[in-house]
Order: sequence, then C-alpha cells, then structure tokens
Amino acid sequence: MVSETVQSVVPWERLQVPEELNGTHGTFRVPPSGCTLSADNDYEAVLVWLALHESSATKRAYRKEAERLILWAVVARGRALSSLTTEDATAYRGFLRKPTPSSRWVGPPQTRFSAEWKPFVAGLSPRSTAYALSVIGAKFRWLIEQRYVVANLFSGIKVRGSSRSTPMDEERVFSEGEWAIIRAVANGGWSGHMDGSLRQLSGCALF
Repeated sequence: MVSETVQSVVPWERLQVPEELNGTHGTFRVPPSGCTLSADNDYEAVLVWLALHESSATKRAYRKEAERLILWAVVARGRALSSLTTEDATAYRGFLRKPTPSSRWVGPPQTRFSAEWKPFVAGLSPRSTAYALSVIGAKFRWLIEQRYVVANLFSGIKVRGSSRSTPMDEERVFSEGEWAIIRAVANGGWSGHMDGSLRQLSGCALF
C-alpha cells in the first residue's frame, strides 16, 4: 500500500517524512536508553552507519542501497525502516528485481538535483539483488550491535540464480606492495620458504 502521507520518490535528504514514518517510534526499536546511538530516527542512524566507511566509492554504493530501502519502506509500504517485518523484506527482494510502478521508481540516470531523478535505472539482476540484500543485511547487523533495532529481518533471505557474495571490506584489500608479492609467488618468482612479508600475507583474510 502506498503511503497516503508520502508519495513522492525523491533523494532521501529531500524526503519530507512525518514522525510516524521516520522511525522515532519504530515498532522494532530498542528503547533509546539502551541504544549506543544518539540518533533520533532511522535516517540519522543510517547516516552514522555510512560514516563508518572512509572510501567514498563504498559510501556511495552503500548509500544507494540504504536510500532505496528507506524510500520503499516509507512510500510503498507506509512504514518506518525500523518497523519493517520479515514479510516486508521478502517483498523487497521481488521489488528490487522489478520496481513497480516503473513510472515512480525507474528512469534514466540523472543528478540528485534533477526533478527527473529516480532510484533505479532498471530492475536488478539476481547477482545485483543479492548484493543489495547483503549490504542491507550488514547494515541491520550493525544496527543490532548498536542496540538500535532488535532483529535483522533480512537474515537468511536467498536470491535464486545468484552466486553467494558479500560486500567487500575495504580495510582488507591488499596494498600494492602486498599484491606485488602475491604476483611474484604466483609467477614462481619466490623459492624456498616464506620470508617475513609472505608470513604476514599468510595471516591476511580475503573473506
């Protein structure tokens, strides 16, 4: 059901959301006295999560997924982010594959300042859908850790036709020097046992 209060799909910084939909009193919010965040609503809480990431590319990618979900929650479901249910989460999976009505959600790329801006250029592929849900799941896990919400409604949701993947942790990407060592080993340029640099690499987690 489209919210009777909020029907415009605009960049979230321009979205006018009434208190009953902004998460101030979200159904699955932890009482503020038990939360580590000073955020008063869902938008503010998500901004804190985004601020954790220093990479501008990562921040943009994560903002896109977080923004799409908040817009869908408020406009399409008439609920705050922190009031969404597991049934909403499975419905959102289908929405990502086919955003409808397309006239509201889909359009050619535009700047965020354009009146023609839309959250989607097209429906997402299975792989992109899985990625979007994994980002959202990571966000909810963090919100649980901060005791902002009580549950991760996106936990366990599967996407048919996609390979399992999770967002890359930017802090675990190898440096140029480390990649040089890896390439040297792959090309047979190192013999004998590993030196200190290789032993250091052996302790790095790729996933």
